[in-house]
Amino acid sequence: MKTMFAGFRIILKDGVVPVEGHVIGWKYTDAGPLGAIVRNPLNDNRYLYGIDFETGKPRRLAGPKAGSI
Repeated sequence: MKTMFAGFRIILKDGVVPVEGHVIGWKYTDAGPLGAIVRNPLNDNRYLYGIDFETGKPRRLAGPKAGSI
């Protein structure tokens, strides 16, 4: 899972200016890894990102205003 996110910079657009998110942890289920927990350094919002199987890129799964991008 960590290697899947290694090549991407997650840009968060939930504030006044876009900012690069920081991966602060990983979410796991009984079936295995689900995604990365990403933090916005400006307002401390946290989001759950997973890898989209169709595009192979990170996609927001949960967090404040999920799906608004």
